[in-house]
Amino acid sequence: MKDQLHLADQLAQLNKQQLIDLLLLYARDFEQVEQRLTLHFIQPTGADELKQSKALIRSYIKQSSDRHGFVSYRNVSYAITGAEMVLQKALQVVDQGNALRTINISFCVLHEMERLLQCSDDSNGYVGDLLHSASRQYKKRFGQIPYQTKKRSSYSLYC
Repeated sequence: MKDQLHLADQLAQLNKQQLIDLLLLYARDFEQVEQRLTLHFIQPTGADELKQSKALIRSYIKQSSDRHGFVSYRNVSYAITGAEMVLQKALQVVDQGNALRTINISFCVLHEMERLLQCSDDSNGYVGDLLHSASRQYKKRFGQIPYQTKKRSSYSLYC
């Protein structure tokens, strides 16, 4: 905790341009930093947001998998990190009052976790738990959408 305060103090002393340069440096060196920053700042346009979400989820899965694409028991918890971040984004969207976006983001997570479940050892249940969380978000938010919107909306946006 003391180290975090120390780091926060050091960052607070930097000017705006130095902070931007630091973020760009890390984004250039680490693909996941770039994807996470992009996900944070992306405008809610539907397809772009889902494309970035899918890329973030897949990057964590790819880093966790072996050369054959299988994610072993000990790497599953890291492999789902991207999906957890995307679900957090979905919860932020709920706070903004956009249930349809939340449903689309949840579908994206469901789709990617279903793919991961096919090529991983989920003996510890991490992927299953995340699938359950995403499906709960979907069920909970689907009831918040007016009937006319459900009829008009295209649900083909998800991943």
